[in-house]
Amino acid sequence: MNTIVFIEWADAHQGTDGWTSIEDLEDDGERIIHTVGFLLPVDEGGKDDHVTIVQSFDVQQEMVDNVVHVPSSMVRTMRVVTFDLSGGVSFVA
Repeated sequence: MNTIVFIEWADAHQGTDGWTSIEDLEDDGERIIHTVGFLLPVDEGGKDDHVTIVQSFDVQQEMVDNVVHVPSSMVRTMRVVTFDLSGGVSFVA
């Protein structure tokens, strides 16, 4: 689990604050979420048909924290994040 990724994905979201007439419903588009973390492949514990990202990984105990499973069909973009400590952070396409 050495790959850090940035994903942009469409989340489910509430369309109203309470009871609403059907004819008053509006299409407010997708709710786009940005998430960054360690990519957990399926063969290492990730979930099938999902992009699984974890915030933290305890190497000695092989434990993870803050696991997010995003259905693959909801992912709009995914990029690998690389670090060049002399030049800052960059994205690899």
